[in-house]
Amino acid sequence: ADAYAKLIDRLLESPDYGVRWGRHWLDVARYADSNGLDENLAFGNAWRYRDYVVDAFNKDKPFDRFLKEQLAGDLLPDASLESRVATGFLVLGAKVLAEPDREKLDMDTIDEQLDATGKVFLGMTLGCVRCHDHKFDPIKQTDYYGLAAIFKSTKTFGDTNYGAIKHWNELSFATDEEKASLKTIDEDIAAKKAAAATFKTEATNRLRADVRSKAAVYLATAAGIDPDTSLIDLQTLAEPLGLHPRVLHHCRQHLKFHADDPLFLKWRELQAVGDSDGIRQHYTALFAAADAALAAAKATNAATTSTGDAALDSALTALDDTSGFLALPPKPEFALDATTLAEFHRLSEVARVLESNAADEASAMSVADGTVLTSLPVSVRGDHRNPGDAVPRAFPSVMLADAAPVTLPENQSGRLQLAEWMASPHHPLTSRVIVNRIWRWHFGRGIVASTDNFGILGDKPSNPELLDWLANHFTTSGWSIKSLHRLIMTSSVYQMDSQHPRAAEFSVIDPEVELLWRFRRQRLDAEQIRDSILQVSGRLDRSFGGKTVPLRNRQFVFDHTSIDHTKYDCLRRAIYLPVIRNNVYTLFEQFDFPDPTMPTGSRNATVVAPQALLMMNSDLVIESADELASRLINDCSDPVQRVELGYDRTISRTPSEAETRLALEFILQMTTQGAATDATEETQRLAELRAWSLFCQALLASNEFIYVR
Repeated sequence: ADAYAKLIDRLLESPDYGVRWGRHWLDVARYADSNGLDENLAFGNAWRYRDYVVDAFNKDKPFDRFLKEQLAGDLLPDASLESRVATGFLVLGAKVLAEPDREKLDMDTIDEQLDATGKVFLGMTLGCVRCHDHKFDPIKQTDYYGLAAIFKSTKTFGDTNYGAIKHWNELSFATDEEKASLKTIDEDIAAKKAAAATFKTEATNRLRADVRSKAAVYLATAAGIDPDTSLIDLQTLAEPLGLHPRVLHHCRQHLKFHADDPLFLKWRELQAVGDSDGIRQHYTALFAAADAALAAAKATNAATTSTGDAALDSALTALDDTSGFLALPPKPEFALDATTLAEFHRLSEVARVLESNAADEASAMSVADGTVLTSLPVSVRGDHRNPGDAVPRAFPSVMLADAAPVTLPENQSGRLQLAEWMASPHHPLTSRVIVNRIWRWHFGRGIVASTDNFGILGDKPSNPELLDWLANHFTTSGWSIKSLHRLIMTSSVYQMDSQHPRAAEFSVIDPEVELLWRFRRQRLDAEQIRDSILQVSGRLDRSFGGKTVPLRNRQFVFDHTSIDHTKYDCLRRAIYLPVIRNNVYTLFEQFDFPDPTMPTGSRNATVVAPQALLMMNSDLVIESADELASRLINDCSDPVQRVELGYDRTISRTPSEAETRLALEFILQMTTQGAATDATEETQRLAELRAWSLFCQALLASNEFIYVR
């Protein structure tokens, strides 16, 4: 018993503890490294909040303090940089950054904050009270707007916008020297981009002038071309005539669909009889007349008006129409001479490299108090354009019970008082909600199964007395999560096996194991599966903290028209992989990673065919199996001992005689298939390595590897 207790203490003191249990909290905090929604911009400094969470768990920060820092870390009497970073919790939510109605954006953001705060700390669904009284729980719409007034008095967005895109609030802690250095780098990048743009403008103007001067030739040449002629075939035709293939291709396509335009009626007539020379002569004269009319109008500063000739009127605008029959290709810089083109590419590449390598200003997502409101009008049916009666700032009346209403200061938003009220040991929900979360993360099911909903529609507690007792122990133990871990992990309930001699009988009475008669069999989370595969193969990078998203802060990630180039081949712990909203890493997605736009206290654990396919075909699994096989071969020469070592390193047990025999038969069969008996030594070696790799991959994909019994 003493050795077991010491093992628990050693694990709780390991820095890996904060990484593992901090990831649980990031689920409920809806952590992500990008905004998602309409403007999927990078949260380039969200990692500071992630590292704060990991550090808080490792230090066993009292949960009441943990709560206060995330809701009001900037308002605490002893506020620090760390506590201000913690308020990133309120900024992490997905936001419609391009919403043109600023008031709607604010109210939508407040709704997201209230929804997250209610679910995460109170297990209450507050979001649906925006439009009406709660349909099931005793929460009134006035309660919602009493809380909303507190968050409306909070500054979530900065004072600077990027065009139509709103800028979330950030706390800068860069020194003046660092800011000056970053400004110099940004100015250098801007100068190189401007120089490259000048070259591009020059190329565009040069190409436009060249194409314009040969307008009649383009039309004459297009007359003899089939509309479906490929661009490659056009190149051999265009270049001897000094024409640009892409422009000629577009010209022919344009004529295919606009032959009824007055400008092209003569072209259609002459093209029908194959008179290319006639086309050239007609349009040379027509465009000369158009140029003369334009020059005359310019000389007298007069606007070009109708000449009475429909074809000439069309020619007046068609020559300079950037989307007309002489439209330029998307990249006109190819018209530059070789030397200038090389300089254009050099400047563009230098600017790209500088921008990709440039450091962001040291900052963190955070909130601050804004203009303090003492009340906020109810939005009738949730529409801010239809205001109702004003509601003073307040906490939900049903949770105050017989306590006197809290008086909020006129010079603060009220977030601090809200956090203190929620973190009180007398609050009916806060301690029970977090204790239930810890229980669920240990056992796979909470005492209240609906971990994010303690309301009427949530599940009733299976053991209410146990939940109350644990909550009381938690608060009287200083809100210590590690103390709660020790209490749970030293209990006989936690030390049970998932297999029980009377399982068939008991499962009929209690299929959900609510009475705790055995340990619930659980699948590893997506991150645990990935990290375990890397760990047993010796490939896991165990370094801690720091930025991992390969983008600058507020840099655009991708949308439905572009590709997400985020790399997930980093070998660090999974908690340090980027979480890109709208495009979660495939392995995570297959193994039920939660939706990072909403709090998730209880992950799903599905069993579907694509999971098996991923374990068969994933580069991560295959490469790790190769590395594990190489280590087995290098560490042990005897095949039987290799099999035993493989079992020990992956599923922590010794194989049975039957399992060993099957493994050796499989490896021999795969080796024989991979190399003939008279194959070279190198071919034999590679075939043997491949066979052992397949054996290792089978172990990594086995239920024993990815399930906890």
